Amino acid sequence: MSGSRSSASRSERIAYRDDAHEIGYYEDKRWTERPEAFVRRQLGHALYESHGFKRVVGGSGPTVEVEVVAFDELRSRTGRAARVQLNVILLEGRAVLYEDTVTVDQPITTDKPNIEDVVGAMASALEIATEQIATRVGTEVAGRRVASRTAAP
Repeated sequence: MSGSRSSASRSERIAYRDDAHEIGYYEDKRWTERPEAFVRRQLGHALYESHGFKRVVGGSGPTVEVEVVAFDELRSRTGRAARVQLNVILLEGRAVLYEDTVTVDQPITTDKPNIEDVVGAMASALEIATEQIATRVGTEVAGRRVASRTAAP
């Protein structure tokens, strides 16, 4: 993983969305780190610890780039959820092997949720999203290796 970029503002306040076009921020609630740091750490865990990928520090190898699109609470008449939305690109050299937007909405199931419920749902959504990414990266890299072996004379 080469790093992450964020389309979100520099604010570390926890965001919520009342609908697709309206965003607000908790005035008194802030992340301890930027969402990109949480994503980088969890994706690193999924790729390198859970799925057994090796980090490449020299030479070439596949590169995963991630952009945090959404890392916030959704509020609607039907309930609340934590949303993690990540744009993912898997590159090898100049070739794009895989590109997608992964969106996970994790329901907040308590009747009167507090910030701990929101953060817990967010952590769960992040774990699901990064597991989906690691699984897809594994599939793409394995497919690429099989294709290169079968193409050899």
